[in-house]
Amino acid sequence: MSCLKAYMVCEGDPEDGACLVFAHTAIEARKVGWPTVSMWGDGNWIDCRAIWLRDAKHLFAEADPEQLSAGIPHVIEAPKRCSTCNLWGGKPNGTGCDICIGTF
Repeated sequence: MSCLKAYMVCEGDPEDGACLVFAHTAIEARKVGWPTVSMWGDGNWIDCRAIWLRDAKHLFAEADPEQLSAGIPHVIEAPKRCSTCNLWGGKPNGTGCDICIGTF
């Protein structure tokens, strides 16, 4: 089993766009995710952040199975989104996800 962790990698504010990265460390997640997030804006920003999603085991279903089992860091540019709030990362429930509970 690999030691990869799930990270949200963004350039500036995560609400402006973020990708899901599976990596060993936050530094590695930023390196792997930077080429993806830098294409979304003007590419001049250097504020690349990696946020460890500690309680998001459900996101491992989004990972590439071969790369995950081999411990190869990789990017998921467009993870599945919640049909209610249109955000990714929240654990799905019957009415949306745990991000949008109580917001609608």
